[in-house]
Amino acid sequence: MIEAWEEFSPAALTLKTSDIDPKREDTRSVREKTEKILPRYGRSFYCDGPKQEELLTYERTAELLKFAKEKLPKTKVGISVLASDAQDYAKLRGMCEGTDFCELNLKYSFRIKENPEHLKESAKTFEAILKEIERFLKAFAGLPAFIKLSRELSWLPGSGEFTKFLELLVKHGKAGLIIANSLKLDIPPFLAGGVEWELKGGVFCGERLFDQTIDLLEKMKKECKEKKVPLVATGGMIDPEYTIIAIRAGACAVQLCTAFDYKKVNFYRTLGWNLKNRIRARGLKTFTQYADRIREEGVASVYSMPFTYYEEFWGGEAQAAMRADVMTSTRMDMFLMSGQNLVTKWKDALTARFKKKFPARLLLPNPDGAVFAAIQKSWGMSEDSELANRKRRLRKTIKDIHTLANSETNQERVEIALTDKCPFLSFYIFDDKVYVAPYPFILVAGGDMPVPVYVFIAGSQEFARFEKEFAALYKLAGEIDGPQNTEAQAANGTLQS
Repeated sequence: MIEAWEEFSPAALTLKTSDIDPKREDTRSVREKTEKILPRYGRSFYCDGPKQEELLTYERTAELLKFAKEKLPKTKVGISVLASDAQDYAKLRGMCEGTDFCELNLKYSFRIKENPEHLKESAKTFEAILKEIERFLKAFAGLPAFIKLSRELSWLPGSGEFTKFLELLVKHGKAGLIIANSLKLDIPPFLAGGVEWELKGGVFCGERLFDQTIDLLEKMKKECKEKKVPLVATGGMIDPEYTIIAIRAGACAVQLCTAFDYKKVNFYRTLGWNLKNRIRARGLKTFTQYADRIREEGVASVYSMPFTYYEEFWGGEAQAAMRADVMTSTRMDMFLMSGQNLVTKWKDALTARFKKKFPARLLLPNPDGAVFAAIQKSWGMSEDSELANRKRRLRKTIKDIHTLANSETNQERVEIALTDKCPFLSFYIFDDKVYVAPYPFILVAGGDMPVPVYVFIAGSQEFARFEKEFAALYKLAGEIDGPQNTEAQAANGTLQS
């Protein structure tokens, strides 16, 4: 998991929570998406697992810290420890001298248990929390420290207890708060998909709980700002908009995890691309400027979907962006009118992609179809020799793609289909965006076509429209009648036509 971040070199990374002696539990791990079985909880996970799998030992934490510092030299790497009177914080600090920051995790230790006298117990519990925090901060004096709050402490804002809580952080001088999104909750038995379910002992993390977390941030931000205690939001931010909402609500930074469960590591690139476009669209230069602006605006502005416009498809800026996606996006669905220039100019990017065993699906016009001939004629190619040349170029594209894929033993993951349903544009769908290039009606003699590019982000209506269009075209590609292209078939045993 640490090696997966080498390519991105994130600002900071926190290791999993450690415990001086993780208790062994004879239980199985639970990890269920709620979209299908409990849709009322949105895009969430229900998670639980035995302590020996969920928590690191001090020794393992020290090993992983050393490994992470070597692999991610530009990243601030921190450790996390469970809050309990059994912990030896001084020992942990001594074993992890290279840590850039530390976190005290209250998520597990101080959840209020079912108890008819829980109100009486809660006062004692809170006093124990304060003493544990003080002991932790003393052991990590001089080092940036964070206290990760359990959602069960959501009653804190505005109370005298919260003031006491913040005083400890102010006294330390380098301490902040992390507001966790997860919530411990038991779900009574229920039926879903013909199966009886019972989810007990675990926590919800993900989209469904994020509104409550935002409310907690907003209630804490005034007092935290006055005392110069930074707030960090964590969990539930599975889309760029959620991240921005957290910043707007008062967070100085966000900690991402759930997003990578749903969208894998490449979401990091997606998020960066999205934020850069939002900054640029407002004529701003830095994220700090953008954060200040968004906190003064209504929440509706968060949901305005940015898009990018490149004047020239073959221009340096557009090509750099597209080549980066070719090499890093796990998804690549493309509709091309010919693609010969593309294969030539993207040869190294495609080679890098196929080395990673990433899939590719390409849709091309059927060179023997009437629509292909009509399009060429609309561009002024009326001579039989010109039309034959365009057909050869298209067939060479198919052959070249599979030559590249075969050389990297990725041929089984590359699919090419031919279609007679040709839109007058090309489009390129990746994990987080779609590039749309409308073709001109008049070709300029010599050189590349002067094609503009519109880029729409995942989640926008345009992205969804082109996803749907590609799926429909790809499905219809198997319904083409007419002679088969033997040269293409020889180049690719999986060619659909």
